[in-house]
Formats: sequence, structure tokens, C-alpha cells
Amino acid sequence: MEITQQDRSARRRRVGITSALLAGNYAVWLVANFCFKEGGTNTAHGLFYFVVGNIFGITSTILLMGVYARMNINLAMVLATSGTFLLQQGTFWWVYHTRLTGLQVAGIAMVGIGTVLASLKIERETPQGAVPRETAL
Repeated sequence: MEITQQDRSARRRRVGITSALLAGNYAVWLVANFCFKEGGTNTAHGLFYFVVGNIFGITSTILLMGVYARMNINLAMVLATSGTFLLQQGTFWWVYHTRLTGLQVAGIAMVGIGTVLASLKIERETPQGAVPRETAL
């Protein structure tokens, strides 16, 4: 089965849209978690941060639904949850000067390595008559 230029173009467009949705999800999720962090430490503005954080959280969920519609659900979950976790850990460490132990750094690194491993496209033999499914972007 030969892949046409039109197929390649459609795939590039799908990957671009999916990547933009994931990036938007990361950014919105990060803002929501900053709001929750600030709301938890600044009780005078807790309700404000709670409401704003939930608005961003709902927006994140809507973006994530767009990712689910465009790629394998297992891979979408890995990229969405581990990506937001890694971004959040790094950003909170940088902004709040959080002290991390060696084990915590190792755990964060393992999540990053696991994300890369899970996102690798592995060619596998498709049983006779089965329709092959995409396993990666």
C-alpha cells in the first residue's frame, strides 16, 4: 500500500493539530495548578484562585478531549499526564525554588524516560485480516 502525498499532508496536519492541542493542554493545566497552589497558600484570595483554577482546568479538559479524538488513547494519556507532570515539576522547582531529593529527581527522570519509551512507534506484525492501528503520532 503506497502512501500518497495527500496522505502525508493529512498526517502532517493531524500531527500539527494534535501537538498544538497538547501544548495548549500543558499551558492551561500549568496555569490551573499555579492558581491552586496560590489559593492554598494565600487564604485571603483562596476562592478567587479556586474559581480561576477550575476555569482553566475545564479548558484543559476540553483540549484533552481534542487530543483523544486524534490519537491512540493510551498514548494520549501518557503524553498528557506525564507531560503535565514533568512540566509542572520543573516549573514549580524553578518558580518556588522547591528542594528536591536525589530520589525525587530520579523519579521525575524515570517518568520522562517512560514517556519517551511509551511514545516510540514500534512496528509489529498484524495478524492476517486485522486492520493495523497507529501506535504513535
